[in-house]
Amino acid sequence: MNPRRLIASATFLLLGAGSITAVAAAPDALDSLRACKSLTDVAKRASCYEAELAKLDSQPAAPAPAAAAKAPTSPQPAAAKVQSPAAVAAEKAPIAATAAFGEEAVRKGPDPSQPKSMTARIDKLRKSASDLAIITLDNGQVWRQLEATDYFPMALGDTVLIKRGALGSYKLLVVKEGWTRGIPVSRSK
Repeated sequence: MNPRRLIASATFLLLGAGSITAVAAAPDALDSLRACKSLTDVAKRASCYEAELAKLDSQPAAPAPAAAAKAPTSPQPAAAKVQSPAAVAAEKAPIAATAAFGEEAVRKGPDPSQPKSMTARIDKLRKSASDLAIITLDNGQVWRQLEATDYFPMALGDTVLIKRGALGSYKLLVVKEGWTRGIPVSRSK
């Protein structure tokens, strides 16, 4: 975003919080704000705006025009109200809830207490609706094939090796002489 537009927008918002009537009462304040706008150094410009805003805040508010008096007024900004610690905590609760969103997917690294692989026998073998294998092992675990393969022979009673992979993945290998091919799997039970 253009820095000039950003500062102009911020000034408008700051002044719109109740000081617009003071600006209308003090035309020299507009000239001062225009002088701030002409500064090229961002830090100096920001401090100039803050100084002018402080001057405006210290001035008594001008009486509201008749048309504005009839219009409904907006409530005071939340920053102007003194809040109890419980109210502040209640406002921060949605922020804390969204900060934890998706945290379960963040990996802290492999758990060194867990084994890197396991061996078991195929107790039950069936196919899903998408023609992927659902493998039940003799230890009761159920693993699902994640990707279709052209040819991967498995049969009841075969010994399988399941290895832990990168980023929480697993690979199932059928333990047969001369066989090194595996399929990606995920545990479903």
